[in-house]
Amino acid sequence: MELIKLLPDYYSENETMKTLQSILSDQVDSLDTGMSKTIDNCFVGSASDTLTRYEHLLGLISDSTKSDRYRRERIKAKISGAGTTTASLIQNIAESFTNAAVDIVENFPSYTITVRFTGTSGIPGNM
Repeated sequence: MELIKLLPDYYSENETMKTLQSILSDQVDSLDTGMSKTIDNCFVGSASDTLTRYEHLLGLISDSTKSDRYRRERIKAKISGAGTTTASLIQNIAESFTNAAVDIVENFPSYTITVRFTGTSGIPGNM
């Protein structure tokens, strides 16, 4: 941001004011970038610096050699997988990994379920 442009025109010829506004502009840009980065790290979907913290809080083993996308998906799966396991929960988790439609077929007599990926729009980061 060029703060000098926000001042009246008679400051544009003042070298001291131009230098001062240039320094202040750099500081404002740095603060703006830092604030945006901080806000991004508050949400798992856009976090980068705080992924290790999220993994620690959820009891996941942190592996910084994996991509951020893969780590975010693991964190989201851990958060969504909390609670009682139901067919709709499994479907939601599978759909969140693939970004595509998923069908769940329950076979109660044999205590099994079949997950069918019916869409092809997404590829999970860990596959």
